[in-house]
Amino acid sequence: MAMETASSEHLLHLTLGLLPGLGPVHIADLLETLQFEHLCLIELFKLTSTKRLKYLHLSPEIHNALDRAPAHRENIKALEQNLKRRGISWMARGDAMYPVRLTRFLGKSAPHILFYQGNVEILQEAYFIGIIGTRQPSTEGLEAAQRLSMECARRGVIIVSGGAKGIDAAAHSSALVTGATVFVLPFGIYHLRRLSALAENIEPGNHLFLSEFHPEERGTHNTPVQRNRTVAALVDAILVIETGTSGGTLHTVRFARGFGKPILAVDFSPAPNPPGNASLLACVAEAVPAEIHGDTHDRIMKSIRRGAALLTEKPPLQGSLF
Repeated sequence: MAMETASSEHLLHLTLGLLPGLGPVHIADLLETLQFEHLCLIELFKLTSTKRLKYLHLSPEIHNALDRAPAHRENIKALEQNLKRRGISWMARGDAMYPVRLTRFLGKSAPHILFYQGNVEILQEAYFIGIIGTRQPSTEGLEAAQRLSMECARRGVIIVSGGAKGIDAAAHSSALVTGATVFVLPFGIYHLRRLSALAENIEPGNHLFLSEFHPEERGTHNTPVQRNRTVAALVDAILVIETGTSGGTLHTVRFARGFGKPILAVDFSPAPNPPGNASLLACVAEAVPAEIHGDTHDRIMKSIRRGAALLTEKPPLQGSLF
């Protein structure tokens, strides 16, 4: 009976995570209220709308979303069955396998639900690097992405990228040869066929597909930006291979800088650097040579370890009422 209750409680987290009008911050606030009132989710969903309004003092957004939950729960049961048929799993914030980096750097705004397929144990590895760049790289950029990704993966660092064409694809493909990689998707996990070109070296233990979006989500103008924020939070350092002066790569860099993560960028000298690389190297990024030299990996690992150490630091001081 206790196991059935726990399973039902967990499924209610999926209901909350996909409830229209209820974002991760709303859910975090709701769960804090329930904890204060010593209520579990099952008890919450048994309350009438009137009792919720009277006793829990929830915000109008949360209250109105919960009013829609009963009709939504049948869809969630069907979704869970479909996920099982497709071999797709999911986790809620607070589950043992949920990435601690997302909780640490995104706080209440961390995705409440993550859908995944592949080797979830990858998330327990020690070091992660985001290798990112333009969708339209030069030959030199592609070769640099392949070399650096393969070298980092060979040394046990997990390669994280966004599954896009160009540099992302080169980073994933190379990591699959010598190590492991995490694909952080800008769309729902039902649409993995979009990545079929990267399937050649996929094996059961060397990859993880991860999505914070509803499995049926095809992607919008905003989902890549949201994905970029998740990439920045999930990794210990960002390595920019090749970029222009605008676009998703720089979004990821901005997010990572906000989290205090080390930023690295490939220096193609003595050849001219791409404009985005030149700008990053001039102000925020540590230089990594396009050709691997004797100390290249040591320099990268030093930055990764510095980023990983942020997990053990105290978060910024919060305002106090006292």
